[in-house]
Amino acid sequence: MKIKKIIALILLAVAVCIPSSYAGAEDYSAISISLVNQDPDPAIAGNIMDLRLGVENTGSTSANNFMLELEPKYPFALVPGDDPAQNLGTINAYQMGSQNLRIAKYRVNVDKNAFAGTYELNLKYYEADSNIVVYKKLAIAVRAKESAEIIHIDQTLLVPGKQTRIKFTINNVGNSPLSDLTFSWENPDKIILPVG
Repeated sequence: MKIKKIIALILLAVAVCIPSSYAGAEDYSAISISLVNQDPDPAIAGNIMDLRLGVENTGSTSANNFMLELEPKYPFALVPGDDPAQNLGTINAYQMGSQNLRIAKYRVNVDKNAFAGTYELNLKYYEADSNIVVYKKLAIAVRAKESAEIIHIDQTLLVPGKQTRIKFTINNVGNSPLSDLTFSWENPDKIILPVG
């Protein structure tokens, strides 16, 4: 009988504590940001990349005057004239799923000397009238630019009407290793003009 009273008191204490634990839980917005699209994918060193970021709110309160701000660092830089901060307005509560994404678009330059790899792109978001700022990092894949140029041709004299083997020396002027290089020469007139 005494054990039943102790169990009843414990259950009563737990029942009294549960509502108090929920009393501190207020409604809040729960923002999630994801990379929706990257063009090209992977980004190419020396080119411009278009980013589309999806913003959703899985919380129970709207996020008003929602600001998303890109903070690019090497090898990324915002295209000149583009604003790093975008006001996405109000993102209503329970806005989740691909149909409810709010899309932010950015154009980003990728440094021409960037090596192939994965780099972090920093961003932050906040409500314009709030002092709470959240930072996020996105992983962006970058492919180095491949480029080769002919620096030497071993034949200086070509006799008319005679086939001559020509050896080309090629220099890798890109910032990525070249492998399985295929060289082709298309010349519909079949004419070789002297160079240099």
